[in-house]
Amino acid sequence: MRAVREGNAMEQIFESDRIRYVRVSPLLIGDYLVMVNDMEHVRRYFDGDLRPYTEEDERRWVRDKLAEGACVFSMLEKETGEFIGNIELMGPTAAEGELGIALTARKQDRGLGTESVGAMVRYGTERMGLRRIFLRTDPGNARAIHVYEKCGFREYDRMDGRVFMELLRPRPPLDITIKMPETAEELRGKAYVHWRGWHDAYPGLVSQAYLDRLTLEKCRQLALDRPECVLIAKDGGRVVGFVGFGDRGEEAPDTGEIFALYVLREYYGTGLGRLLMEAGLEQLRRFPSVCLWVLRENARAVRFYRKCGFVPDGAELVSPRVGAAEIRMVRQNTVPIE
Repeated sequence: MRAVREGNAMEQIFESDRIRYVRVSPLLIGDYLVMVNDMEHVRRYFDGDLRPYTEEDERRWVRDKLAEGACVFSMLEKETGEFIGNIELMGPTAAEGELGIALTARKQDRGLGTESVGAMVRYGTERMGLRRIFLRTDPGNARAIHVYEKCGFREYDRMDGRVFMELLRPRPPLDITIKMPETAEELRGKAYVHWRGWHDAYPGLVSQAYLDRLTLEKCRQLALDRPECVLIAKDGGRVVGFVGFGDRGEEAPDTGEIFALYVLREYYGTGLGRLLMEAGLEQLRRFPSVCLWVLRENARAVRFYRKCGFVPDGAELVSPRVGAAEIRMVRQNTVPIE
């Protein structure tokens, strides 16, 4: 009952209706040992070979988790102060993390698993900004799968004897204006997005120092170096993407061209690229076909353009801008965007 007597001395991070979530602590090692050495129940939570854990094993685990600042919490029942289990978001990045949870046998079948998973999802999405939380579980553990489904998780794969489930946070609707640039400042913003996009995708090609030196006049010239039309995307007063389009003249009078499409990295996955592509294609609807060039090794962009109906036509060149191979992709204007 050490958790009951000394629970108030532990650092609480957040709470839900019946549960306090505290940092893992040496004060709870006795409780950890009871949970992980209960082989009848522990198999549903842990992969790999199971063996008895020692006090030193648990001290090392606590020490390592605290040292790395891991997003792992011990759960204490508010009413009694008793230990419930541990819950963790493992290997979190800026966008996603893997959920892991273990409950002690005596606290199961009381709805505490559902409450704690829901609370950890809210912590991960609202306080950490995660857009995706995933987990893996035993396909025979129907009770756990039901809990995860109640909390919004959906199965996306099965392999190696495990069920993989994920929860995706809905993105807020975009409040984007797509229009022709009207001022020199907007042209500067367009040019900056252009080079910012290259810097984000290929940091060695466009340095931050170069971005910092961009003057208004230089950006204006960069933005006007081709006579084709441009549409910019603005989020509030900020230029966050643009699409450049035009005709190919006598070289190919029946073909339009998307000569540039850039979106700031922080807007990847929001649907902004699709909105800009649709806007550009609308301006080129008079042409039977539209082409574009893309770096062959830019797999993300190639996949995106394929979804927009473009397919490689076999043409290839070495880009004078970056010294790398570009391929040409062509779209028939009768093909819908997926």
